[in-house]
Amino acid sequence: MKQTIIEQDVSQFACGAKYLGAGGGGSSNILELLTKRAIREHGPVQLQHPFDVKETEWIIPVGIMGSTTIMNEKIPTGWELVEVLRAVEKEKEIRAGAVAGIEIAGINVLTPILTAALARLPVIDCDGMGRAFTGIHMTTYHAFDISLAPLVMTDEKRKSILIQSDNNEEAECIARNTVMNMGGWAAFACYAMKTKHMRETSIYHTFSLAWRLGRAVKKAHEDIHQVVRVLMEELSNSVYGTPRLVTKGKIVEIYCDMKEGQLSGSLFLEGRGEYTAEQWEILFCNEYVLCKQEENVRVMSPDLICVLDADTGHPVQVEELEKNRNVWVLGIPSPPLVRTSKMLEVVGPETYGSPFSFLPVESLYEQMDAKRGVGHATAWD
Repeated sequence: MKQTIIEQDVSQFACGAKYLGAGGGGSSNILELLTKRAIREHGPVQLQHPFDVKETEWIIPVGIMGSTTIMNEKIPTGWELVEVLRAVEKEKEIRAGAVAGIEIAGINVLTPILTAALARLPVIDCDGMGRAFTGIHMTTYHAFDISLAPLVMTDEKRKSILIQSDNNEEAECIARNTVMNMGGWAAFACYAMKTKHMRETSIYHTFSLAWRLGRAVKKAHEDIHQVVRVLMEELSNSVYGTPRLVTKGKIVEIYCDMKEGQLSGSLFLEGRGEYTAEQWEILFCNEYVLCKQEENVRVMSPDLICVLDADTGHPVQVEELEKNRNVWVLGIPSPPLVRTSKMLEVVGPETYGSPFSFLPVESLYEQMDAKRGVGHATAWD
């Protein structure tokens, strides 16, 4: 497990987290610069396992919600994150011993590190999603009955809003409706809990994994075969499990629309190589949520659908989709904690209007193996 985060590590965290975002999480370019500067000016950040922290210490997860496109125009300073952290401390009359992550994707792999550098606190090596999800109630913290409130949001003008609700989904809905009135993005802190509860409700080692993925991918030098190889190796040796190469193809059509602030739609692929003549559809709602070949589902939320550019091996986010792009599609098992029944109530395929009940990618892949033959299904060299 990595224990100290220095300036040179920031790019690895950002790179690795993109592969865990399932097409979501937003661009982290601005946060990379801010985080590097914070570490340069305030010193390295300690990355600690939940069992390295006293069980009576308070831990506060932090993040940024809203549009990263708007954030690139209304650039944060980073101190907004410290302000929401302190506001939650004040509201609960506590003092944080560490910060943690909400999701391990896009900008929110860096927000806890940035906060920790500025506030001189450690980061706990865990998060509550194991990927990106649309709502801040879609967490293992929520699934294990940790209260989201008090939820504090702060915009770039330092205007703060406190949300108190006994219902996590209601609090999330208020926050989602509020963020656009705050200029399009906001820093937030919520789910304050003691270490003993963080130990029970979080997904361990996700920050370490993001760093390892980023380091390994950078060494692959944009060779798709090497990128997939290192993803297979690193993820197999983690709480996720062995990824499956689902298909290779060209994007031939994209349908999308903004619904309640979410980019929803689908993309269609024509198979290439050993997948020639196959037709594939991937549905998305800010993140990729379901992948199917005709009517046969191959990967479904909360398992991760990772769309890779066939030339570089870079992950293609939903907002970066374009016709005629050649891609490879991986299915990555989600951590066991994300597959619990309470989590599936808020992140399972039914959440996105799908008629299917969740089946792990491993089970669906076994069905594909049986129909195609293992050699065809696993060929990627």
